[in-house]
Amino acid sequence: MYFQGYFSMKVTHAFYIFIIVILLAACSSTNKINDNFDYFHQQENFNIATISLHKINILGLIDDTKNLSPKEKKQLTDQVFRAFSERVNAENLITTEDFAEQIGVAQYQQLFIAAKENRIETMSQLMAKNTNKNRYLLTTHLTQNIDHSEKNLLNNFLSSCNYYGRSIGLTMSILDTQNSQIVWSGHLDKNNKNTQCDDNDNDWQNHADRNNKVDGKGLLAGILVGLFITAIIEDNTAAKEALSANELTPMFKQAVNDFAARLPSFYN
Repeated sequence: MYFQGYFSMKVTHAFYIFIIVILLAACSSTNKINDNFDYFHQQENFNIATISLHKINILGLIDDTKNLSPKEKKQLTDQVFRAFSERVNAENLITTEDFAEQIGVAQYQQLFIAAKENRIETMSQLMAKNTNKNRYLLTTHLTQNIDHSEKNLLNNFLSSCNYYGRSIGLTMSILDTQNSQIVWSGHLDKNNKNTQCDDNDNDWQNHADRNNKVDGKGLLAGILVGLFITAIIEDNTAAKEALSANELTPMFKQAVNDFAARLPSFYN
């Protein structure tokens, strides 16, 4: 009888620990950033040798969402240069400022408008007019930029859940201006949206209270659940602090780094 009782208690303890491990794994997965290349294409003749020979001009960020300030667009464009310079020699990249200075502000503005409208032939013709003979032109489109915390005001009237995080869409392309062909391009979606619901904590607390009314096994379960609640509350607090600003720059940097990892380089 003692052996059966002891064995039963061990099984019960193992079961509770197993459940807690599963729940912790499930909770941690909600904070995972989702990466999705909708498409990616690269021509075989676009390689590190051609980049080194002809160089890449970096056009300023094109904000299709129309909600970024000029300062923000410049900061994000700088992120593109930094990410790409870690994959290829920085000397093979022409910064946006140097590029605009080389071809002139008026021509740069015309080129920017053509790139915004994806007029490839016009872009190639404009590039052919300038003394900058660098062959490739990199364009970056921010196609989506959603701060999920902006929905909190409405949802707080409907439920006890809050939303945190951001979703962005990014399209990057490299145009070979000598033959008017896109030689490297793709689109990436990133999303780290999180949901925090206050009633989750109450449900766990009620579950712990019910267990505490049972026997000795229930007491142990209540302690384990209490520890689990504490861990969840601490994790949620950390998540709220980390995502409270819902900043664009960190996620944009990650997306650009994902693109840069697909850039032909000596490190491939």
